[in-house]
Amino acid sequence: MISDNYFQSLIENTSDIIAVVDRNGILTYVSPSVEKVLGYEPEEMIGKEFVSFLYPRDADPIIRKFGSMLTEITFIELGDFRAITKDGNVRIFIGKGKRITNDKGEIQIVANATDITVMRRTENELKESLERYKLITETSQDSIYVLDLDGTLQYINPHGASLFGKRPEELIGKKWETLFPTFAGAKQKVSIGRVIREKIPIIVEEEARFPVGNMWINTWLIPVIIDNKEVRSIFGVSRDITAKKEAEIELQDRSLTAEEAKIKAQTYFDYLAHDIANLVSPIMNYSEAIIEMGNVPPEAANYAGKIISQIKEIATFLFNLRLLAEAEKVPIEEAESLDLADTIRDIVKSIEERYTDRKFRIHLEIPKDKSVKVIGGKHLRNSLVLEFDRAAQFAKNRDIDIHFRIVPIKDESDLDLWQIRLDIPNYSIPSRIRESFSIPFNPDRRKVPYHSTRNLSFLASIAEHFGGHIWFEDLDETDPSKGSAMVINLLRTFR
Repeated sequence: MISDNYFQSLIENTSDIIAVVDRNGILTYVSPSVEKVLGYEPEEMIGKEFVSFLYPRDADPIIRKFGSMLTEITFIELGDFRAITKDGNVRIFIGKGKRITNDKGEIQIVANATDITVMRRTENELKESLERYKLITETSQDSIYVLDLDGTLQYINPHGASLFGKRPEELIGKKWETLFPTFAGAKQKVSIGRVIREKIPIIVEEEARFPVGNMWINTWLIPVIIDNKEVRSIFGVSRDITAKKEAEIELQDRSLTAEEAKIKAQTYFDYLAHDIANLVSPIMNYSEAIIEMGNVPPEAANYAGKIISQIKEIATFLFNLRLLAEAEKVPIEEAESLDLADTIRDIVKSIEERYTDRKFRIHLEIPKDKSVKVIGGKHLRNSLVLEFDRAAQFAKNRDIDIHFRIVPIKDESDLDLWQIRLDIPNYSIPSRIRESFSIPFNPDRRKVPYHSTRNLSFLASIAEHFGGHIWFEDLDETDPSKGSAMVINLLRTFR
């Protein structure tokens, strides 16, 4: 036989609250567990009405059930009710009550209450989460669906069902791949199999045919894995990207058309340059022959010289145009590097060898212990060679000093640059020419710069394409007569 001490031990150590109430609703016994749950010691509650510890709005239903146990039934489920803790918080309980008669013949109610606060709050949070999820899925303009492992549709939101011209309940239970044409359905089945096999999300972008029309769809297929073990189902989200895809295709078509037009333009330019060369070569030869003849009038010889000069200008212009066209084909991030120090040394050496009877003097200052490399490669080199040779022709008969200097600098954006400075003391370049010098070549302008500035216009364009800049300035801002300087900033590279 089980002793009374055994039952006493069970009651005192249970986590549930056990209470005994007399027919007047007065607590005559409360188990010790009440202190852990409500914060009261049993002695603080015994002798008081049980309803004084209930949440006020829950008191009446419990009182009615208490009354029915006194007069009608011996056992009743109390359901959920709330009680107030000693510190004023609210706890949720589920309980039951039983009518008994004690040794004195007095009617009493024994009540058992289990604290379910955490469980009910979790349920409410889950319910709220499900309501939010339902609101999101039911109103989403994406197709949202859940498939089991054999591809059977377990859930689909209204928008997804509408693409098939159906309501969700008409589609649930159908095999997903059967909703598409044969080939597309087979591809869907392969994708589902891959998600299950590899246990990883995949993204599929494809054109699909629906009853409402063809669409480009971007689909996420995500495995739902329980306890990091097996895939239990597949969560799918499909988005209509038809407008985006059509825009991409249109852009690709435009790019191809633009590239084709560029290739054609280059071809036409090659033919044009060739035809111009064929046209002007005889004129060039005739003009040179006239000059070499000793018995022609000076005026005729002068005109012949001007014709030769103009033909050279045409040839130089076409050459510059080709240099610029080739340079602009190269994105700055793919451009080759150029050793600026070696390039300037080669240019100076070539000028000294070519213009032996020059009056100007060149002074060169280049860092010896640094790698002087800039972005631009052969395109920038060819343009620099052409321009500095042109400058040497201009300065040939001038008794001036030209100081070549290369110095490292940083611009206002903290970019590393190499700066070429051509300082010409005691020689002032007219402001009108100076301003036009550094204007990049622009075929859209109605007026092309004067011939003496065309080379620099092309150099300015090429430098600008590779992140550089050209301008002119006075050596002394207060006195322009002290000289001018051409400044070229070029983007530094370390590759």
